[in-house]
Parts: sequence; structure tokens; C-alpha cells
Amino acid sequence: MTLKIVGAAICAAAEGGDTGGVDQRQASQERSKVVSNRLGAELSQDHIKVVDAVMSVAAVVHPLSAFPQIIKIYTTHDVTAVSLLTWIFFMAVGAVFLIYSVVHKIKPLILTQVLWFINDVIIVVGIVLYAK
Repeated sequence: MTLKIVGAAICAAAEGGDTGGVDQRQASQERSKVVSNRLGAELSQDHIKVVDAVMSVAAVVHPLSAFPQIIKIYTTHDVTAVSLLTWIFFMAVGAVFLIYSVVHKIKPLILTQVLWFINDVIIVVGIVLYAK
């Protein structure tokens, strides 16, 4: 299978169209090879599964990093060092990532962006509530 055929199959699959007779599993394997070759190494399906598992954990753990900020805002009611503009910006950019992940059906990214959006809303509400 040439790179042109793989590219056409990838584009068609991403657009939800016909993959030109290339089944989804074969197209996925070919995408992995193309990405792997760009990295200079062939990734096995086992390696890809490990990366997927780590990403699934990171999708949940990463948004937890905002919990100390949330706890501080709601326990101390002190938001003097917290920027409303920054957190609104985080929400806006996160919305772009969320839309992208939904369009491309990237489940771990959808999960992490939904969790971040919830965190962002909680923080923005806290800033608004406790601003002096």
C-alpha cells in the first residue's frame, strides 16, 4: 500500500467517508505505521495500547492538578492572587480543544477537556463570588 493510498484512506476515514475498500482496522494500522515512521521507529500494537492506557489515566489525573486552587478559593475566600482573565482564557482555549476532540472522536481528550471545563467553571465562579 503506497503512502498516497494510506493518506487518502486516513483523510476519508477522518471525514467519515469511504476509505476506498480499506477496512477501519487496516487504516488504523497504517496510520500507526505512518506516525511511527515519522518518529523513526515502528510501534507495535502492544506499545500503542500502553500509550493509550497511560493517556486514559492522564486524562483523569491531569485535571486533578487544579484541585488545590479550587480548595484554596473555597476555603479561604481569598482570590486576590487568582486572575479571572487567565481562567476565562483557559476556558476558551479548552473549548477549542473540546470541539476538536469531539470532531475527531478522541475519547481521552474529550474526557480531560470536559473535566478541565468543569474545573474552570468552578474556579471562575469562585473568583466572581469572592472578588472584593
